[in-house]
Amino acid sequence: MQDGRPAIDVLINPVMFSLQTASPDYKGLLARLNVPVIQAIATGRSIAEWEASDQGLNTVDITISVAQPELDGVIITVPVASKQCVDIDPLTGAAVNKYVAIAERMAKMVRLALNWAALRRKPNAEKKVAIVFHHYPPRNDRIGCAAGLDSFASVVDLLRAMRKKGYGVDTDYPNGDSLAQDLLAGMTCDQRCCRRSRWPLAPGLRPAPRTTTTGTPAFPKPFVRR
Repeated sequence: MQDGRPAIDVLINPVMFSLQTASPDYKGLLARLNVPVIQAIATGRSIAEWEASDQGLNTVDITISVAQPELDGVIITVPVASKQCVDIDPLTGAAVNKYVAIAERMAKMVRLALNWAALRRKPNAEKKVAIVFHHYPPRNDRIGCAAGLDSFASVVDLLRAMRKKGYGVDTDYPNGDSLAQDLLAGMTCDQRCCRRSRWPLAPGLRPAPRTTTTGTPAFPKPFVRR
């Protein structure tokens, strides 16, 4: 910090687990710094194991390098290093491990960090922000569903706070219900409530029949190729 302001535009954090739960001294540290924090993820698998795995990170990696750091509000990226056995201790027979960079993933993380740093310097009025509602299963009554949280009212509060910070917000919703109705007035993923005439057709596609030749419903595949 310099004169109470951060001297950096972005922080890359290679520390596993959650900083704020590791020690009371770290509580609020990242909030005071107030810059994007990029989580540099390391995997306990070798590079060969990581590349061969369909899952990539195992459950231990996800717990200590993804789930716990998320408690700090950091930006999760990609695995950038792998634990490799480089030698065997001649006295104890124990494996000597070190973390080795995954070059292509490291370069990707650096690009993300530079982009977040550039975004931080951009005026809020020039930023484009997308707010994504949880929506599963894909029915209209499940848009924005959250246990114990009014997500529509929360987003309205968020939009008002963003407007005060200089972000371009076109619509001033009086409450969460008005935002919900605005969303439902447009295209949603609920095919039960959508007139087939409103489905956009990409080139080479035509509407699928509602039933198959055997009489069974063709839902949920809305389109077939010619």
